[in-house]
Amino acid sequence: MLLTWGPGAFDIDLHMTGPNGSGDRFHIHYAGAIFRLGLAFALPCALILAGLVLSGRTTWPRWTVLANPGLVYLALVTAAMAAPEPIAKVLTGYGFNLSWLTFFIVSVSTRLRVRDRGRLSRGLYAYGPA
Repeated sequence: MLLTWGPGAFDIDLHMTGPNGSGDRFHIHYAGAIFRLGLAFALPCALILAGLVLSGRTTWPRWTVLANPGLVYLALVTAAMAAPEPIAKVLTGYGFNLSWLTFFIVSVSTRLRVRDRGRLSRGLYAYGPA
């Protein structure tokens, strides 16, 4: 099989699935160089962030480590292995993006609750003097 993308296609990933003849299904995944580079950079950064959050060196509450994109991605990929086919496709195909979306939502929602010197300024973190 030969696949060809047009000019300007720089971030390519491909998922192929189908019956394998023994009643199960096969799954082949190809990730382009930019995806692999992003994954190679993002996951170590996510682990460093988890360590900083757990050690109390950030203003994120420690429980937010559960929304760490590296951990969420690992959980989604693990869940995809046991999930039925339509759900497995979504978890595998969108797992990286879903993990960062989860982190973003938790991060923003916790930041909206941060108080600066006992004051809440329209739900946003108030910078500067009180």
